[in-house]
Amino acid sequence: MTELPHDAYMSLVRDELESVGVAPRQWWTEAGDVLEAVLEFARDSVSGDAWPQGVYLGWDQDRGWALYEPGGGGLADESPLGRTVGGYAHPREVALICAHQLRHGTEPEPGPVGALPPWDGGDAVFEAVTSWAAQL
Repeated sequence: MTELPHDAYMSLVRDELESVGVAPRQWWTEAGDVLEAVLEFARDSVSGDAWPQGVYLGWDQDRGWALYEPGGGGLADESPLGRTVGGYAHPREVALICAHQLRHGTEPEPGPVGALPPWDGGDAVFEAVTSWAAQL
């Protein structure tokens, strides 16, 4: 299987999610009209009150990060995750804000994530994704 331009980035996000105690049960990346990633969580690792049907963390090259409920209930516009985390954000930032929402729902909004270690990988991922898209 050919490695996609966003595979390494998604692996870093998965590692960071695991480090904050919300490891995805499974995850995958896809390439169609756009590059996508899906990270699925076990129901016992998220708030049953906030996510009674379960929840997925999704990413695509155009919309960035969002939480989705099974059955297509996308929260990209309402979710603080989609508003506060850029599409190529620091993997730790994605994990911290996502973990908060998985445990508490989308309200209240998470506070600041604090100082993050330097990460300049977002530009490299963006460039790789842009290069891939130009070949379509």
